[in-house]
Amino acid sequence: MHARRDQIVSCSSGRYLAENIPNAKMVEMDADDHVPFTETSGRVLAEIRQFLTGQARSQIEERVLGTIMFTDIVGSTKIANEIGDRAWNDTLAAHHDEVRNQLEIFGGREIKTTGDGFLAMFDGPARAIHCGHSIQSAMEVIGLKVRIGLHTGECTISGQDVSGIAVHIAARIGGWPTQAKFSFRKQCAIWWPGPAFCSTI
Repeated sequence: MHARRDQIVSCSSGRYLAENIPNAKMVEMDADDHVPFTETSGRVLAEIRQFLTGQARSQIEERVLGTIMFTDIVGSTKIANEIGDRAWNDTLAAHHDEVRNQLEIFGGREIKTTGDGFLAMFDGPARAIHCGHSIQSAMEVIGLKVRIGLHTGECTISGQDVSGIAVHIAARIGGWPTQAKFSFRKQCAIWWPGPAFCSTI
């Protein structure tokens, strides 16, 4: 690595080294300083990280505590068959718009859609629970019932995706039957006696 306008050691010296060291890569910094811990320190660290790990900063996995939300339309296949493709696409679009609206209101982050559902993440369980309740109320207006599973736990963030056991648990909870009864050790189960909404925290 070499500052392009280095006033102490010419950048051409760095290029010479890179050309004569097998498999070397020359990285030129758009800077004036010779020392690497001033204006280019962030870039230097990022280049070292990528050299050592093979991953750019945005690709490196990060472990965080978060609340995972899974949503799923109840009986989506049956509804689609009954109303036809065009009406189903309109219904699905309305569903997606409303879920995204509620996520924005309650500070949730959409990770991805799962066909007729969503995977989202929150900083904590309280807003996620309120958001889930609001999503279900909004879905009733457009004639849909939605299952929602929540779980708070440690998640792995990699780029724009999230993974880990907390994601799997939230998905399993979202798939439980409406009238299921829950028993947990070291966890607290929350259940509404309405359309299949439950969470663990």
